[in-house]
Amino acid sequence: MKKFLLAYFCILLFTNSFSQSDEYYFYGDQLLYFAYSGDFDGVKDIIRNNKTNVNFVDYWGVSALMFAAEQGHDSIVDFLIKNKADLNLSSFENGNTALHSAIKFNHIKIASNLIKAKADIDAIDFDGRTCVHYACIYGYYPILDLLLSNNAKPDLKDIYDFTPLIYAVMYNNNNAIMLLRLYDANANFVLEDSSNVFHLAAENSNIWYFENFSNEIDLKENIFGIKPIESSIIYGQYEMLNWFLENNYELRDTINSVYTPKTLAKYSGNRKTKKIIKNLGIKDFNYLWFDRLGLNQSLMFSKTDFFWTTSLSILEPRYGIEFETGFFYRHFEKLILQAIDNYSYYQLRESRKGLYVLGLKNFKLIRSKKNFYMDFYAGLRAVKWWGEFDGIENKIVDEIGVSPFLGISLHNRTDAKIKLSTEYLNTNIYAQSKFFYSLSLNFLINFRNNENITKHKYIIRY
Repeated sequence: MKKFLLAYFCILLFTNSFSQSDEYYFYGDQLLYFAYSGDFDGVKDIIRNNKTNVNFVDYWGVSALMFAAEQGHDSIVDFLIKNKADLNLSSFENGNTALHSAIKFNHIKIASNLIKAKADIDAIDFDGRTCVHYACIYGYYPILDLLLSNNAKPDLKDIYDFTPLIYAVMYNNNNAIMLLRLYDANANFVLEDSSNVFHLAAENSNIWYFENFSNEIDLKENIFGIKPIESSIIYGQYEMLNWFLENNYELRDTINSVYTPKTLAKYSGNRKTKKIIKNLGIKDFNYLWFDRLGLNQSLMFSKTDFFWTTSLSILEPRYGIEFETGFFYRHFEKLILQAIDNYSYYQLRESRKGLYVLGLKNFKLIRSKKNFYMDFYAGLRAVKWWGEFDGIENKIVDEIGVSPFLGISLHNRTDAKIKLSTEYLNTNIYAQSKFFYSLSLNFLINFRNNENITKHKYIIRY
């Protein structure tokens, strides 16, 4: 009997706790729904009767306070604040707090109440953005004024190293720009590619910024050799370009001795920008512009053979074309089989050399702002072999052989290049694989040095 009663009470206790757990989640979901839909009485009933936790969150970590702030239900927000809702709780999905939600949906009264309740005004989401960032992105001038007047920091950077002022310039939110400047936001920032605020303003046709801060205009080049006036061409901002020309800003005939404004206008794809450049009578280059020499050392190998190569190359940056000439050589004699007929072979000691000429075309894969590039390339090599069999000079192959190849190169544009490639190279050796692999190191020298080239990287068009 005692065992029966003990088992009965255990079952009763378990079912009661299970029921309480069910009720907790049921009312938690109800709380979130009421907060989202604006049912103040429903929220008040659940919280006052302690049916669930005021900080209950859904699968994505969104609380009732976040939902109410997002939907603009200020009475519910005030009630939740008074009932100890966590003001700085952040969602699992994007890191938003209730203040982020209020700012993004332009609910200034709710934002003000959250700030008065001591919500973290500089809280960041998963992109590293504060509420000041979003006020500048969306152009919410009154909210930005509220944030800055309550000591929000104006110069915090997000994960992309962008400050609120950068976003304000990018999105042409000029009231936000003026307010940030009044609160001493840093306007002397430099982006990773060394572009400044005037590059950004030109890229986004923010004529207002140039007119209001004309005494600060800085027309320096970025690491790609581009000035703000040329940025307006690349991004097809014809109104900005017209403003530069009307205010007598210089438009260079060539950029880095390689590109012209017409080249940049073609790149933009904007018809009006191309028309402005055409009316200026600026012509494009219609020829290859070779600017670098390369000294190259390579190892070519297959399963059964390998060669060293030494060569000179010449490179063209606009179209990614390279030409190379050099020679193959082995440092040893190789035993080979020379066919007599279908069933008979000579075994000979072969020494071999070869002259070659190749041409290749590069195709860009990766362009890093930190001076790192990766290209895919493909081309053809023409080879003439000669050498000795058993110490006797002989024509190893009568005709000139042509072999295709493709590969990947890693380089910093100006000094050195590493290449990895595969090639179908016919050596006319019996039972030898025709697939060779190559590892090469190229040292590059600019033979058309000028001020632009020594200070800046090229824009690589190919």
